Amino acid sequence: MASLVSIPQELVDMIFADLTTKEIGRVRWLSKDYNERFKGAFWYKVFELIRVNLKPASLERLFKLVRGGGEVNQYLQHIIFRPVESYNELKDPKVKQLLFKIMSILPNLRTVEFDISQRSSNAYDHWKPVMDAIIASKRQTVETITAPRCGLAMSSFNFRENQLEAWENTFTNLTYLEVSTSVQWERADVTFAFWSWVMVIGGKLEVLRVLGHRSNSLTDPKPDGEGRFLPSTFNLPELKTLDLVDVCLALKDMKVMLRNTHKIESISLSGCVPETKRPSYFFKILKFLRNKRAERLEFLELSLGGYYNQIVAYELPTIILRKNWTDEKTMCNVELNRERNEYAHVVPYNCQKSLWKELEEHDTTKGFWDSLTDGKWMSRDVTKWKKLRYMASYRGLGIVRRGYLEKIAPCEWTRLFRLHAVYYQYNDPRWNNPQNQNRINMAVVDQEFEKNPIIGPDIDEDDDESEDYRCDADES
Repeated sequence: MASLVSIPQELVDMIFADLTTKEIGRVRWLSKDYNERFKGAFWYKVFELIRVNLKPASLERLFKLVRGGGEVNQYLQHIIFRPVESYNELKDPKVKQLLFKIMSILPNLRTVEFDISQRSSNAYDHWKPVMDAIIASKRQTVETITAPRCGLAMSSFNFRENQLEAWENTFTNLTYLEVSTSVQWERADVTFAFWSWVMVIGGKLEVLRVLGHRSNSLTDPKPDGEGRFLPSTFNLPELKTLDLVDVCLALKDMKVMLRNTHKIESISLSGCVPETKRPSYFFKILKFLRNKRAERLEFLELSLGGYYNQIVAYELPTIILRKNWTDEKTMCNVELNRERNEYAHVVPYNCQKSLWKELEEHDTTKGFWDSLTDGKWMSRDVTKWKKLRYMASYRGLGIVRRGYLEKIAPCEWTRLFRLHAVYYQYNDPRWNNPQNQNRINMAVVDQEFEKNPIIGPDIDEDDDESEDYRCDADES
């Protein structure tokens, strides 16, 4: 009868995967043979992951633990760096020295993660010394990087040519990158620098997650003279999973990003602001993927609802697809006003459609969105919550948002709202929450709005631009 000592390592790994360190330790105590056979699993469980603060005292303890070699060095693969609030401790010269010593003697380090919340104000001071130490020690084993989630300014990635070369030579095995950026309305060359850095270390990158902030801010990010946010040579040849949140990219950028469509398996776009803020943007992305036969795509999530609040003529849906999308029997969920039941008078709508079939049958933006949403994307019920939010922040001359006074977008609904709506100022005793204020005559405004033959400057009814979405991804 076979014992645990004689079974293959693959089975040992499966059996011990759910055991605690204490339980594995008890197995080791059964005999000398068991101890010799399973001590590796024990040390792996103990030292696979270590959380450490960037304090000299904490790093000193870790260095003493690993400098002797043996089990600790062999099994330590995952380090999570936790925040340090003391600026003096973080800037202590010993921090850089100790980080370099530690990185130099960890032959199997695979994952580097920063557990720093969005409230931290010194994310860069945590990020830079760790990355510098990895590069200086030439630790090429790193496969996963999760940057501080509170956001790094894009200017932080504006490296010189020799610095980019050092990044490229060090992270030769990087397969997973998650980075959060705080600002995207800097100069176009700074945006280019960030994406150039991603490309330099992305030769083997399979998963890319970029979380932006304020891309739908008062100052929208600006592309370069050619209308790009990415370098024209941008390429991630092994990319399988793309996850973008609040990132602004031009249509031609997205086509370049997804140029290797035969490898793409998962796409998630949430809050991404197209350069034109027109509904054709996402339609053309989907059309491009279909025409390029992205046959391995099995997960797609486009969270489009709730953005572009000044554009009240339409609301784009949230699209979620699981399983092989090339199969016409595979249905995607299409949801309008998703999770907005808390708004008064908001009418949610959802349906299921074959996205592959819809893209085959429609070559115009309006025809596609009409069919996908059963014509609801421009209905009164669906767009009503946007108008209510618009009125809730209306102050006569502009919209108050995030503490700033913003000029009202020049759309037809704005002009009609000014003419027909009755609004009491906040300090007026007759004021009431706009959702419950009958004196805001939205019905009249909507009627006048629909009489106008021009729905608004942001609706591109006849914008099929068939040549554009049929262009080759390598055109740039």
